[in-house]
Amino acid sequence: MKKYLIFAAAALTLAACSNDDENLNGGPVELRLNSSLEVQTRAYQVQDEQLARGETVYVWADEQDGETDYIKAWELMAVGNGSFQEPATKQYFPQSGKGLSLYAIHGDFGASAFTENATPFPTASLTHTVSDNQSIDANVAKSDLLYAVAPNVSRNGNPTVVPLTFRHLLAKVEVALKPGDGLSVEDIKDAVVTIENTRLKTDFTPDKTSATADGMISLTETDNEAKSITISTAVSSDATAWSEAIIAPQTLEANTQFIKVHLFEGGDLYYTLDESRTFASGNKYTYKITVNLTGLQVSSNIEPWGKDVVFSGDEDGQATM
Repeated sequence: MKKYLIFAAAALTLAACSNDDENLNGGPVELRLNSSLEVQTRAYQVQDEQLARGETVYVWADEQDGETDYIKAWELMAVGNGSFQEPATKQYFPQSGKGLSLYAIHGDFGASAFTENATPFPTASLTHTVSDNQSIDANVAKSDLLYAVAPNVSRNGNPTVVPLTFRHLLAKVEVALKPGDGLSVEDIKDAVVTIENTRLKTDFTPDKTSATADGMISLTETDNEAKSITISTAVSSDATAWSEAIIAPQTLEANTQFIKVHLFEGGDLYYTLDESRTFASGNKYTYKITVNLTGLQVSSNIEPWGKDVVFSGDEDGQATM
């Protein structure tokens, strides 16, 4: 079963009317958002259960005729418990009775990307950047590019509940460390783990007809050299503690150093791809790494991000049947 971040928009009347029909037909119906998540897989990572506290979502809406801009860059901030702070500006369904088509974006496009209640729905590409320091949860959450489309939503009661399903458009890498021969958990708990040689910027052109990544994202071509991403260090005796990073979808060539484990006593150890590897939008790549003083032993899986299906993988992350 798919697991996505889900938002519900509830229309609540502000007018003191005698029944729901009067509320829908006469008074303004306020549009509010709250959030929940269907969880079918392990859900302990950042934004697996809900948008993280302090994360911002921008929402646009067209009237149901598809031609009239109705809401521009409505800013909402998650409080981390499935709801949002009271917005600075309230929004309402059209009093004409027309429904709405809703579009929502979460991403890091720079502080001045949108002006609330003024910026129209973006038709040109936006540049989203993942953080090069994802050792803290806030930067992992900020690196997540999410998009949702809810077309042709009609008011059908008071309140009217509208599910708004966000999809992850980037790829996620999860890493678990365990000690190998001659080492203990204590020996490697202070190791520094980095994802190597990935480019951080993605061009995103939202499409009103679909929330999938097809045709909407591509690597930024200029000023986008490969860099390291520092992630948190998760160590256990059986590789059941996980750290994570969100990366832009991209292909890395054979012999690329992909994961580095820096030991304060023992130097740098690398996991190197033995053939080219494509990290695809909407996939999660998991690596269980045994840390030996002489090198790393790696086993891996490729999982559709947010689904129960798991594909086995070889030590280089290639899916196998």
